[in-house]
Amino acid sequence: MVESTTLFRGLGRTAIRWVGLGLAGVMALYVVFALAWWGGKSDLHDAANEGDAAAVGQLISTGVSLNARDAYGWTALHIAVFKGRKGAAKLLIEAGADLDVQTRDGYVPILMAIENGHQGIAAQLIKAGADISVEDTSHRSRLTVLMMASKLGRTDVVKLLIEAGVDLNQTLSDSGTALMQASELDHISIVKMLLDHGAEIDARAENRNSPLAAAAWAGNLEVVQFLLARGADATIRGEYGLTPIEAAKKQNYTKIVRLLKAHGRK
Repeated sequence: MVESTTLFRGLGRTAIRWVGLGLAGVMALYVVFALAWWGGKSDLHDAANEGDAAAVGQLISTGVSLNARDAYGWTALHIAVFKGRKGAAKLLIEAGADLDVQTRDGYVPILMAIENGHQGIAAQLIKAGADISVEDTSHRSRLTVLMMASKLGRTDVVKLLIEAGVDLNQTLSDSGTALMQASELDHISIVKMLLDHGAEIDARAENRNSPLAAAAWAGNLEVVQFLLARGADATIRGEYGLTPIEAAKKQNYTKIVRLLKAHGRK
């Protein structure tokens, strides 16, 4: 986590200043590190971290705060989701934990679940009503929930998001569309699913690649072939002002070049 890395770098500098202070310095350093480690964590945080569903359930029954946050803004649900503690996450969700609260780094539970491959927990969150329009702000490039699931190949999550009515054609200036992400990362089953449910085949952000161009740049022959068969426009210029065939030539993807030529491109 960015926040914790920054904190411990600062603590490291403090430790250097305390070298030579003897026992008093060592004890002071211990106290600072202990406070940083504890960081406002509760028993519920600890139970979620351990995946102890029985302890989580017991604590919930006593009326503890479900949304208590540690020094980095993490709730017990964040921890359960991040660690893949499905039983603990289920109990917290059913008890009414905030599904959309952000950490100080900008993480939300649904994006955590998708990024870390916990598709079962992601499904729980979606079915419980987590905000599926939220954007990831914890990385350099912004991604919607659908974009992240499409980029990482989380097929089951994409299916659930479609069933929940997610916007298939939402566009972000720095990330394009979900279809572009799936095309670029060679997730052909997701490409098919998105198109079958109404994704626009040539939709793109300004100065970004179309799905076809993204697949051509990445050398994803099967995706290029499929998009062409579905009527993708091979004349659209994307990044660096290149068409898909020009991008494939630049990358020396000869099979894709031949395929595009067969569809009338030069």
